[in-house]
Amino acid sequence: PQANFGDGFPYLLNFFYEDSGTNVPRLGRLFDYLHVPSRYAGTQTTLRPDNFQANTDGFAPPFNRISNYREPGRVNLNTIEEESVWESVMHGAPGDTTVHPGATHANIQSQLSGGDKPFRSSSYAELDGTPLDAAQPSLLTASGSSPIFADAGETSDPFLRYGPINRLGNLVGTRSNVYAVWMTLGYFEVDPTTGGLASPPVEAGSDTGEIERHRAFYIIDRTIPVGYENGQDHNTDDVFRVQRHIE
Repeated sequence: PQANFGDGFPYLLNFFYEDSGTNVPRLGRLFDYLHVPSRYAGTQTTLRPDNFQANTDGFAPPFNRISNYREPGRVNLNTIEEESVWESVMHGAPGDTTVHPGATHANIQSQLSGGDKPFRSSSYAELDGTPLDAAQPSLLTASGSSPIFADAGETSDPFLRYGPINRLGNLVGTRSNVYAVWMTLGYFEVDPTTGGLASPPVEAGSDTGEIERHRAFYIIDRTIPVGYENGQDHNTDDVFRVQRHIE
């Protein structure tokens, strides 16, 4: 499905087609902007529908819901270390390598080895103008003529063939919304001539053994909406669920 857009089935939308051409629609990006709202409680705030006019307000039914920016249940495809987690996500389906040649836990770990091949969102190609491929895969990336997560044993029925992809689309993502950050701050000598770091870099106090460093630990929740304006500090501290400063 990656070789020619609409090849064999021109009346169907080809969500797997990727190319660097200027007239390529890259329909897979659609899934980065549309989704089915979570059915979990606490993910949305419902507004009173009788408070809004259908023709004047943007929150008239059925749009009288505001997201709480919480989408529970999704697993980051790039941070699955345990095979048991992956088998739970796939419901044990990738055990047969002839049916799911690219969707085994070993292949996923191999894809991520070296830290330079994480799974990306489908719209990532827009950042550098190059199509997603095996070097920078997405959930829809094809390996040869078949998507990585497609069911190779169901070639005749698209519903069954792409069933694993439909399943993963509801269960996994390519980034973590809550993650931990360790930070270490050190002081280095500056070259008075260039105004930059001395070459080679020399940490202040290394000659006397009195090196001073500051460490901190944070748990960040990026689902919390904050205002960003260059040079201004609005409510950005709200993203920190835990802050620990270690001297």
